[in-house]
Amino acid sequence: AYNIDVGVYSSHHSWLPIVGASCMAMSSLPLWYPHYDGRTDCDDYRDYPFGGWTQPRWKQFTDKPGTSAIAACGVSLDTSVRCS
Repeated sequence: AYNIDVGVYSSHHSWLPIVGASCMAMSSLPLWYPHYDGRTDCDDYRDYPFGGWTQPRWKQFTDKPGTSAIAACGVSLDTSVRCS
């Protein structure tokens, strides 16, 4: 009714011990995965696919503040990019 997407947030390293390699039941949901490599592309996903997803929807690529003004406020940010 609210048109809200539900998805999965996980990494390859977290997914396997929690649900196992054979669990593919959630691959129809959008995937948001963390890989703090500072790269604003999702090309790295193909090196470590998991859960039956062929393409993630979002990638969290850094946990560093984007600007000195944000850092000065002591705010911690996780920055993400939408995968094409």
